[in-house]
Amino acid sequence: MAKLAIGELEKQLKEVLQATTDRPKFELLIRPMKLLEVKGRRVVIGIESDILRDWLTDEFASQIRTVLERLLDRSPIELAFEVVEQTEEELEDDELANLPTAAAPRQKKRRGPRLNPRFTFDNFVVDDSNRLAFSSAQSVARQPGGIYNPLFIYSKVGLGKTHLLHSIGHLAQKLHPGIEMVYVPTELFVKEFVEHLEKQRIYEFNEKYRGCDLLLIDDIQFLAGKERTQEEFFHTFNALVESQGQIVITSDRAPQDLEGLDDRLISRFHGGLICDIGEPGFELRVAVLRKKAALEGIELPDKVAEFIAENITDNIRSLEGALTKLVAHSRLAGREIDLELATEVVKDLMPSTGGVPSVSLSTIKSAVCELLRVDPEILVSRNKTKEVAFARMVCMYLARELTNLSHEQIGRELGGRDHSTVVYACQKIARRIIEEPRVESIINRLRNMLR
Repeated sequence: MAKLAIGELEKQLKEVLQATTDRPKFELLIRPMKLLEVKGRRVVIGIESDILRDWLTDEFASQIRTVLERLLDRSPIELAFEVVEQTEEELEDDELANLPTAAAPRQKKRRGPRLNPRFTFDNFVVDDSNRLAFSSAQSVARQPGGIYNPLFIYSKVGLGKTHLLHSIGHLAQKLHPGIEMVYVPTELFVKEFVEHLEKQRIYEFNEKYRGCDLLLIDDIQFLAGKERTQEEFFHTFNALVESQGQIVITSDRAPQDLEGLDDRLISRFHGGLICDIGEPGFELRVAVLRKKAALEGIELPDKVAEFIAENITDNIRSLEGALTKLVAHSRLAGREIDLELATEVVKDLMPSTGGVPSVSLSTIKSAVCELLRVDPEILVSRNKTKEVAFARMVCMYLARELTNLSHEQIGRELGGRDHSTVVYACQKIARRIIEEPRVESIINRLRNMLR
């Protein structure tokens, strides 16, 4: 296959994957992939490091193989991933994208995954729902280790936490040439820690994370339940603060709602500034679509932008995913982007509009408390004992399944909890239903009671 054809195949592969992949993982794992070879049924893809290759293999190999089989019209595809060292020219290009200043010296080594050059403050759309987080992030970038340390930004998924994290990195590099910075998703932090522990090279891990000036760590909720890694992060946190290193953390819920995290860590998080990002209004959703379309060089009719904004309301990531899917369909089918195509493509992403359910949240609470023997007043309190927390999560899960209430409404009715806490509870119960027959039995019994 000619080089140009390989380039086109790589482009189409990424376009399809972008429409179905969470943005942070797409930017970290999918976008940096390089299609190295297509020979018969064998496809070789290059990735930057052993850890990223292993993560990509675990989470995306099957999906990539399926897309390639469709694009190449060949089955089965033999897929291989290879670690590829970047050339000097590629490293230079990265620095030009990530550090646009002639005065800044080249970093001798990369200290973490690359920042996304598109995630900058200039490309972040601001309104009242995210203004405090935006302003605080800019302040931290201008004066790392200053008054907001740590800076803790939380919101439900897809509202721009990762975008702000990368934006901090870009501006800090521009204003402070030579700054030692590490950006890392928590999942990768855990993976690296375990790998260095197994190889008895923990000193290298400590040198990387405790020796930087700016640590940007994404999705800290994934530290829940990982006691040994939490201990390591606790000491890393203390070492950085003592050396006036800046820490910025994102999460899908507020610190006090992070179940499964050591109280010492939660206390440290409260020692800095905590900002939340609210849900985007209609005007912000339209503005985000127009901004993304302009950055991609796409002509997006106003009626199409408004149609998508009216029907995709949960988060920014879903909006951008809908636009990406629309553009991919337009290019692959050779059709103009108009309201007709948008209706065809976006309808599968719209929320379901089923009939009004007959079960109320108060009925669900009564049934759960009766079956699990929990006092209704304790259920909505701040009590976090294992039994009460489980009953509360079951209530949240069933409320999402059997009512039309939003995450925010459910959280408010169950003790004024944040919407992200409800999202986490629903995901956790869904996993436990699959993994634990006892939990599946409890949920089924409650469903029968409520019917």
